[in-house]
Amino acid sequence: MTVQADRMAAATGGAPGPTSVTVVMASHNRVATTVSCLRALAASAERCRQLSWDVVLVDASSTDGTAETVEALGLPVQVLSVPAATFWARAMRVGMEAAVRSDPDLVIWLNDDVRLHESALGSLLDEWRAGVQALLVGSTCDEVGTGATYGGLRRASRWRPLTFDLVPPPRETPVEVETMNGNFVAIPRVVRRRVGLPREVYRHGMADIDYGLRVRRSGFRVLLLPGFVGNCSRNPVSGTWSDPDLGRLRRLALLRGPKGLPFVPWLYFCLRWGGPLGPAIAVKPYLRAMTARGLRRHRGARLG
Repeated sequence: MTVQADRMAAATGGAPGPTSVTVVMASHNRVATTVSCLRALAASAERCRQLSWDVVLVDASSTDGTAETVEALGLPVQVLSVPAATFWARAMRVGMEAAVRSDPDLVIWLNDDVRLHESALGSLLDEWRAGVQALLVGSTCDEVGTGATYGGLRRASRWRPLTFDLVPPPRETPVEVETMNGNFVAIPRVVRRRVGLPREVYRHGMADIDYGLRVRRSGFRVLLLPGFVGNCSRNPVSGTWSDPDLGRLRRLALLRGPKGLPFVPWLYFCLRWGGPLGPAIAVKPYLRAMTARGLRRHRGARLG
């Protein structure tokens, strides 16, 4: 079905009256970044007509005053404290569990290092109110405002089923993608009721890509919104398991850690989405980590 056909099927579109939106965020010890994100979110929300919004911020026991500073902003933010070892995927699951209790029209995932443009929420709501019932993804760009950093993803090829390329945002009309980074993602009620929460097996990474693939398998589309919704710099390779300058043992330790590809969730992901190549893909990053020559950057989401 085309985007235009989705719009014609507005019988399942937004309910009359204000659109209710709950934004789910995770934070840990970067209070200035988190506050900047919330202020940009509020500025974008102020430009929207007929919008009722709030935020569930899942804070991983920050020691830099994040919870107190956020509460002092006077914004509609509920802060949920979780253990310090709660990484992104688990935090977003906790946040979604809280968000869906009020059954909002849209649940939005928002990374706290994204600085939304003032037009971001308005553009999103225009698309959703037109009757498009799909997972809606926003692209982010670097600080210069030109290069895409996160957003919609497509598989590189059938022979590399878990290597995803970043899709440039379209200019005017949303385009279909296979899955996404979780930096800015809007989940309509009908989608989340069928797909549910992020899977508990994931602690940090993979949960967003897995969720997008689950959405498609459930019969919905993943649509990439036109233009950029905000600024968000790419995470550096330095200091990660993909850093060729680190020693072999250090790379392996980082690969097995929560911010790498810990083997049990990684194996689950590979067997679920890697097809017949899944078992071989599961082993590949561990072999790559053994030699610096096997490491390279991939602009998108090279998982295996």
